[in-house]
Amino acid sequence: MSDSIEAPLDQSSPQPVNDQSFCLVSLGLATASFVHMLSFPWWRTMLSGQLLLASTLVLLFIPRSILALSFFLLTSLFFWFQKLPFVPNHIFFEILVHASMLGTILVVSVYQLRKVSSSQQLRGLIYEHMRPVVMSALIIMYLFTVLHKLNWDFLNPTVSCAVSMHKELATLVPIVPSGTWTHWPTIIGTLFFELIIPLGLWWRKTRVAAVLVGLFFHWFLALHPHGGIYSFSHLLYVLYAVFLFSSRDNPFDTRIKIPRFGVLAIKLAAVFLFGLALFLQMRAYKSGNGFFAANAIGFYTWLIFATWLVVLYTCHSTTHMEQATRACGTAHVSSPDFPSTRLPQWPGSVPQLKNNYCIFDVFEYSHRGDWQQSSLHAENQVF
Repeated sequence: MSDSIEAPLDQSSPQPVNDQSFCLVSLGLATASFVHMLSFPWWRTMLSGQLLLASTLVLLFIPRSILALSFFLLTSLFFWFQKLPFVPNHIFFEILVHASMLGTILVVSVYQLRKVSSSQQLRGLIYEHMRPVVMSALIIMYLFTVLHKLNWDFLNPTVSCAVSMHKELATLVPIVPSGTWTHWPTIIGTLFFELIIPLGLWWRKTRVAAVLVGLFFHWFLALHPHGGIYSFSHLLYVLYAVFLFSSRDNPFDTRIKIPRFGVLAIKLAAVFLFGLALFLQMRAYKSGNGFFAANAIGFYTWLIFATWLVVLYTCHSTTHMEQATRACGTAHVSSPDFPSTRLPQWPGSVPQLKNNYCIFDVFEYSHRGDWQQSSLHAENQVF
């Protein structure tokens, strides 16, 4: 097989590969780990939990390091594997995603040992080959979420979990309407959103809209006081990045320019925020306020981390829509046609992986417009 693994980079695009998207996902995974730790306090009394905290901090401060990302994924898998099978559903989903990421890093890195490539290009290749794996996992997860709700109990307002969760949420959030008239809209609305999001993510031209819907939907779900829901929301917020950015994009190329010392200050502030929330949670447990107070502290901390991703996604999307409008000379662009990701041509040692994700050739190339010719290469290497 001749240079097949470089296929994603052979497309006609004026932008060279970079590691900015790789960096964003690494930073996102680090913040997701912080949020998990605030949601589930088991790690505090476990040595593997302390190791996971150390790897999270390393990844936060050196997000471009392949070794740091690999170390984090290994410690995450080791920690959560010890808790199986008593883990929430979204943690089990995260285990599968982390395992696939680690496998991708291993395969691409080993194959690239025979090639002469820079470390930046290697990070870009790793990220580009992660994308179809994470994309497929997220879409399949959403579809199975809909599938397992298609039963009589979920569709029965008297016992439906959607209705019961809505009632619990309405008692805590005054703006949420309550009453029997909300039962069927809640059931149908839940199925609608959980189906429309993966369908929107499937098609290139609707991905930005699908991500925006997903951000709102999972923010609303996170308002529920059930433990771990906001943790699940943040995991999805992070994984949405693979639908928005390729290895030729720079997610940090926005109107908000931050100097390097500012980036370090922000990371230190994130660590301080996590430590403060952790301290307040421990005080809440000792004072007898218990779970609900600790969960509220974690939720408000998550809002800050989530706001960072929302601002980054929206600023980048707005900037690129304006660039496309100016370059193409059009009056309006409904959604940016982000640079495409070609399905990885996997090395001969793992041909089955290529077949498993070949369907992504369809929706990655189904809508190729002029965006590739109009995208501007960002030179600001912020992170």
